[in-house]
Amino acid sequence: MKKKLNIQILCVLSDTLTLGMSGIRENMGHDDSLPYQAEVFIYDKENNPDGSMSFQKIAEIWNDGWGGESNLRLIDQRTRTQDYLKKVTELCKSHYMYWNGSFIGSYKVTDLCDIMAQCYLGVDEKFRKNTILYRFDDDPVTIANKGRNLYKF
Repeated sequence: MKKKLNIQILCVLSDTLTLGMSGIRENMGHDDSLPYQAEVFIYDKENNPDGSMSFQKIAEIWNDGWGGESNLRLIDQRTRTQDYLKKVTELCKSHYMYWNGSFIGSYKVTDLCDIMAQCYLGVDEKFRKNTILYRFDDDPVTIANKGRNLYKF
């Protein structure tokens, strides 16, 4: 029997690509940043039958909490997996992060995953019963809702 995939948090990158994370868990580590690990998935609307929302695992990510960027490791080096990472990287760069209303830079894939993991681990247990939708800081819905990034999916 095939194990049911539980995407815990996702972010819509474009009309056709969505980044999802599963297996998010906090690890023992230093406190300069959140020590965590998770699996990274991609949903590609163009490579799914109509009505299907099937995610494909493309990477694993972890942070030891000692500062610096998280470690993102592709699960394989197939061209398709590398192409997905390139697309996700480009789409992340096209969005801007804000802190207290001030521009602080463009997103990187690892930044997005770190933020999504921190958001997921930081919300109330009842909210986690649903898949959570993270919206970029520059998303019109986030702006209209005064910086609110998290929604039930």
